[in-house]
Amino acid sequence: MASWLTMLIGLIILLCFKDFKATIASSRCSYKMLFFLSVSSILAGSTYGFLSSLVLILFAFYLDQAERYYKHEGIVNNSVITAFVIITSISFILSLAGQSYIISDGYMRLAGIVGHPSQSSQIATIALILVFFSEIKPYFKILILAICLYVIIESGGRTISIAMMASLIMTSLMTKYGLRYFLKSLIAVGVLAPFLLIFIMPLIESQLSDFLFISRSGDLRELYTLSGRIPLWEALIDYVGSNLLLGIGYGESKNLLPLLYETKWGWSTDSAHNVYLHVLYESGLFGLLVLISYLIRIVNYVDSKPQFAILLFMLTVSIMSSSFAGPGVSTLMLILLALPWLGFKKELRSQKN
Repeated sequence: MASWLTMLIGLIILLCFKDFKATIASSRCSYKMLFFLSVSSILAGSTYGFLSSLVLILFAFYLDQAERYYKHEGIVNNSVITAFVIITSISFILSLAGQSYIISDGYMRLAGIVGHPSQSSQIATIALILVFFSEIKPYFKILILAICLYVIIESGGRTISIAMMASLIMTSLMTKYGLRYFLKSLIAVGVLAPFLLIFIMPLIESQLSDFLFISRSGDLRELYTLSGRIPLWEALIDYVGSNLLLGIGYGESKNLLPLLYETKWGWSTDSAHNVYLHVLYESGLFGLLVLISYLIRIVNYVDSKPQFAILLFMLTVSIMSSSFAGPGVSTLMLILLALPWLGFKKELRSQKN
């Protein structure tokens, strides 16, 4: 009862804010997606999910107001760079103190700032991309890039490192048209990946022994289950059929997914390790369609190298990770929401006029 009352009060206060009502009536696709997440939480009775979506909505609203009133080309960009560099620097200091895993996977996760070390490396990668394309003084830029690279490597981000290098190289070599086409292809690959890999991995299981050196644990099961992802995806695909349209509710994976699934190694998870399957599990087909339409809108919107590089990186890792989809508030979800406001405000203003 308290949960429903909290959500009702929050929704009433939000909808009574005149300026906010004018904002959600605009063409901002992010608000439509975030409102769907909040409704998904309300239908499921998830206070955690609703409060998480409320934080994301307020963040998007802050960006909107910064663009509307300050009209300063670098205000949002500089704020995002500063935030990501600070978070990466915290991970760097904790790593030097020998506490990076304990802190990042525990206390700091309470605020959704840093989760599993792989998420720390993803945040450090976005910080690296932003700084790489920024106009920071060279000696200071080299120092920050070195810190970011250290965090990425120390967090065990071999896959992350490859995705980062690929995003920087492809952004430099491909045209905008080619990048947009490739990004849309990545969305399709991400949606289909869990369903295809479930069938493909058992077929090549016998050949994987030649690549055992890739396994961090030295266990062949890590390879043919993709570190436990294959049985996780099988369990989720079997389950989503019973909640196909609306899912279990945004944010509810934090409570329900650990009860649904435990790996052969004894660990459970609150993440589907694929953005699209995670959204399908939490918000159903409607939520998945909303997310895909939002991503396609962003792909059509971005217009600068750092934006393309960030989006390319995020869509690549989203195939094997669900870090920007939740559960709850994610720093990577914040950067996804910030992308429309980074570096192309003139286009947004022209649309208003």
